[in-house]
Amino acid sequence: DTDAYDYTFVDGQGSQDVQIAAIKDAIKAKADVVCMSAFKEDGFDSVLQEAKDAGIKILLVDRKISADASLYEGWLGSDLDLEGENAGKWLAEKAAGQQMNIVVLQGNEGASAQIGRHDGFNRIIEANSNFNILAEEVADFDKGKAKILMEKYLNEYGDQINVIVTHNDTMCYGVMEVLEEKNIDPNKYIIISFDGEAEAFKLMVDNAKLDLCVECNPLIGPDAKKLVDK
Repeated sequence: DTDAYDYTFVDGQGSQDVQIAAIKDAIKAKADVVCMSAFKEDGFDSVLQEAKDAGIKILLVDRKISADASLYEGWLGSDLDLEGENAGKWLAEKAAGQQMNIVVLQGNEGASAQIGRHDGFNRIIEANSNFNILAEEVADFDKGKAKILMEKYLNEYGDQINVIVTHNDTMCYGVMEVLEEKNIDPNKYIIISFDGEAEAFKLMVDNAKLDLCVECNPLIGPDAKKLVDK
């Protein structure tokens, strides 16, 4: 019975230290498999070597890491660079040559989702002379930090802003709250997000407050379970 196994969930709390500690705890508990969505790409080599030495299989879910591939069984996730590229291509078509000033709220620096979405999007933006990135700073995929950063962008750039890009839906919700608090109509901007949460799609049909949401694969969880079952 593939359902007859013990399952422990650990909230990484946006901290690599917490994730490393959780893997060490899994080693002590003699776990068979650890599924990990890495906070950032670098810095897991040592603890993954410990896990391998202990006979634990590591499965990377959603996020990639820079460690040697021999330290984990495989990676299951979406093409994050392609997600960014698709967002850029959509914006280029939407803009139709119009001058567009863009602000970007990035995920935590060094995370594969931040790297991929940044690189793919910026590659398209840099190829179109009508686009100008006013600012791109990290808000760590966090709603509260996104609110602070969006306040900063509005204070610094005001009416210069045409496009707002958030590297995930959670930060998009923070942006929407700031706009609402300031009585600014979201339709004043082209707003782009990533992930594809149900709430984000509601924003797309609610007076088109959100213009584009690039969806991640929603089947990663069930597919990861199938791999663990094997």
